[in-house]
Amino acid sequence: MFAGATSITVSFDPRSKTERVSDMFTIRERTRRGRVLRSCSGTDFPGVGDVPDFVVESNKVGLKFESDGSNQDWGWKVTLTPHGMPSQ
Repeated sequence: MFAGATSITVSFDPRSKTERVSDMFTIRERTRRGRVLRSCSGTDFPGVGDVPDFVVESNKVGLKFESDGSNQDWGWKVTLTPHGMPSQ
């Protein structure tokens, strides 16, 4: 949670890669059990290749990763950038 933020940009390291379909990363509304906003697997991650960053219009975002454990790829690294934060 980023108190006071109006939105959060979700971006992944360009090396991010998981097993397509079997290893799923979900970006959710507010909590890891919230409504699914975007699902990612393989190399289809925001900020990777031609996939644009993903913006969540909230001060909270839920992230969840599920794997079947059958294969190993590079994995993922995510960066969350808050916007509209009040001055300190």
